[in-house]
Parts: sequence; structure tokens; C-alpha cells
Amino acid sequence: MVDPTLSNLQDLAPDVRAAAIYLINAYRDAGYPAIITSGRRTQSHNIAVGGALHSNHLAGRAIDVGFIGVRSDSAIAAAWLAAGAQLWVAMGGRWGGTFSQPDVVHFDG
Repeated sequence: MVDPTLSNLQDLAPDVRAAAIYLINAYRDAGYPAIITSGRRTQSHNIAVGGALHSNHLAGRAIDVGFIGVRSDSAIAAAWLAAGAQLWVAMGGRWGGTFSQPDVVHFDG
């Protein structure tokens, strides 16, 4: 699998980019093969992936996180995402796992 993290960081808002780098580095320092699978999206890309109408991805204020070699719908990914969510929320962001329609890979700020 190719790591799309660098290209997905490019168009993020500066504060979200800094938080995303911190989060991904924290995961990797702990031994988790974290990557950013989605960052800023165009309207057409957002529609194509089933994103919310007013998604924070459209403004470069959201990322989706995955792990190389781990299915995003697996129990291990869910546990790792929840652990990272604690750090993200402590930095002032929101985690999609707590939304009324949970989206555990989603982090925004």
C-alpha cells in the first residue's frame, strides 16, 4: 500500500495540518502504521466518496486515518482510532467516533 499521508497534508488548514502531523507521528512513534487516507476534498470528490454535504474536508479542516495492513472496519483499527482520538480531542479537535452517525476514521478541528 502506498502512503498518501504527505499528499493529504498539503491543502489542510495550517492548524489542522500541525495537529494531523502530531497525531500521525504519535501513532508511528508508538509502532502503529498510521496514514492519512483523506484530507481536503473537492466537492466532486466528497460527493463521490459519500461525504457529508457540509463536510469539514471541503475546507481542509478534516482528515481520515487508516493503518497500513489493517482493515479500517476491524476491531484493532477501532481500538487504535479510539486511542488516537483521545490525543486529537485533547488538542481541541472532534472525533467522528462520537458523532450521531459514527465515522471512526474521521478527525476534524
